[in-house]
Amino acid sequence: MPSSFKKYDHWTKYCKMQWSIVRRGIFIRPIRLIAIKKFLKLFRTNYVSVDLTRIGKDTDGGYLVPTKILSDISNCFSPGVERKVSFEEILANQYAIKCFLADASIDSPPTANPNFVFDKNFLGNRNKNQFITLKHWIDSHVSPLDTHLLLQMDIEGSEYDVFLTEEIETLKRFICIIVEFHSVDNILYPQFFSIFESIFQKLFQEFSICHVHLNNHNGIVVKHGIEAPEVFECTFLRNDYAKKLKNNNPVNLPHPLDRPNHAGREDLVMPENWWNH
Repeated sequence: MPSSFKKYDHWTKYCKMQWSIVRRGIFIRPIRLIAIKKFLKLFRTNYVSVDLTRIGKDTDGGYLVPTKILSDISNCFSPGVERKVSFEEILANQYAIKCFLADASIDSPPTANPNFVFDKNFLGNRNKNQFITLKHWIDSHVSPLDTHLLLQMDIEGSEYDVFLTEEIETLKRFICIIVEFHSVDNILYPQFFSIFESIFQKLFQEFSICHVHLNNHNGIVVKHGIEAPEVFECTFLRNDYAKKLKNNNPVNLPHPLDRPNHAGREDLVMPENWWNH
């Protein structure tokens, strides 16, 4: 095994160990602020402006998607269903995109659709009991040559297990990845920060950010002058598409199509130091 792969494998194991500590709520010491500021600069640098379309309801479950990719999407994979499928319904009904859904907490999607395929599983870092990996899931349904996929993932913290486990070769089969990141305010602690940063470093090998939106069910934590959202939605666009679709407009938030997740509360805006160049 080449030394570079050994180093990466060691780093992946280290991040998984740190994540196991974080999941138990153990935080040892605060992170150095310079490391967070360096990461925020990386975040801003990898943020591009593209034309966006809202897919789904004007509340929780609706997301902004790059407009010009929708005709290229072959299949959508959407783990974490509960009672929200407005996003998938529009893809299925208006764009004829087959949607694969997974959630072990329910027996079936809240609505039936001929373009829905449901698996009663949780997405995670292993294929055991009720859990399946992302690679196993997509390989069981579509051709390994299909690189025109869409991933929409809201799985209540298990996104970290998924991103730490999956190789970039699997992730780059998706044109677009929409994910809700949870407990982000814990980046102020080194164990979680090492996980969070490593995930974005991995994704930035093949993806750029094209939209972020805070979930107003939660809030923003301010410590030592750093504003950290507790939960935010992030839309990643694969770089071959980002290069083609990037426009000359400045990044500006909130986006006109943004809507609050919780309709009865004021919407929140991502702190500027995360996106303003």
